[in-house]
Amino acid sequence: MKWKLEDSSRCQHAELLKKYVSLFPESLSTILDCLERVGPVFFQKTLEDLCKFDAPIKLTEDRARFMSNLLEYRQNMLLNTLEQ
Repeated sequence: MKWKLEDSSRCQHAELLKKYVSLFPESLSTILDCLERVGPVFFQKTLEDLCKFDAPIKLTEDRARFMSNLLEYRQNMLLNTLEQ
């Protein structure tokens, strides 16, 4: 995603969030609050529930664990970026 339509390069999620907060500093506490409300236990429980769905292609426990690790990594990356 680009920050501005005329930008030649794309921004990563953390970079976009940092730019947003620099424009709207009052949003920082709300964003941090949202990021801190959820964590590994929430991710694991939610994905565990999704593994129980009877779907044509089921979410496996290994895949759910992988997804949980990615979500936790992304959350930590965003928190670290915003707290700098």
